[in-house]
Amino acid sequence: MALSPDGTSLAADVGAQLFMGDQLYVFNLATGTKRAWSFKTCKACFSSSGGLGFGGVNADALSWTADGKHIAFVGPGASLRAPSAVRLLNTDDPGTNLLADSKPVAGWPSEASPGIGSTWRGAIVTPDGRTVVAVLELATDGPDMKLGEQLVKFSAATGKVTAILNDLNLINNTQFQGYEQVLYTNTTGSVLVVGYLRPGTSAGILHGDTYTPIPWDPHTAIAAW
Repeated sequence: MALSPDGTSLAADVGAQLFMGDQLYVFNLATGTKRAWSFKTCKACFSSSGGLGFGGVNADALSWTADGKHIAFVGPGASLRAPSAVRLLNTDDPGTNLLADSKPVAGWPSEASPGIGSTWRGAIVTPDGRTVVAVLELATDGPDMKLGEQLVKFSAATGKVTAILNDLNLINNTQFQGYEQVLYTNTTGSVLVVGYLRPGTSAGILHGDTYTPIPWDPHTAIAAW
């Protein structure tokens, strides 16, 4: 779920089961009215709202721009056959087709090879709509399995990577207890609050190359700002 900046609308990924018949809803909290969007990759497929979810709660699964009109989520790329991408939904557009009413703003980075197990772990758009901050899981299958993670910034205008803030080998990290999550971004993305930022299992403020830990119980899994 994600609350709009003015507190009037709630975006939520709702479904009976993960990725099975789910829809992206926007609820008007003042009137109780709602709208829903979804898409299908084939006639017999379940409807889907994209989004992110791994059997848990992700603070960086859905996000709003400051104008309260656009929602970022993870869905197909430029076409249904393209790799997944962060897409921006225009809630002012009529209709219920999540793809027709949205556009890709960040594709899978070409320099980050998408192995069989690779996926988006989190992706949010900054309030000014210019930057996407994403957590990428980089994984390969087989006996020589490799597992890594990157904390990456994209330009929403070009879809290109503008910065790699963290690049981790998770298999050899004895302190690994979970994937990073972006808990907060300022308007431009120059200041982030990130949970599980390595090294350690803390949360903290990331400003440029400076990381300032926040007093944090290592058993705390998630928080919101």
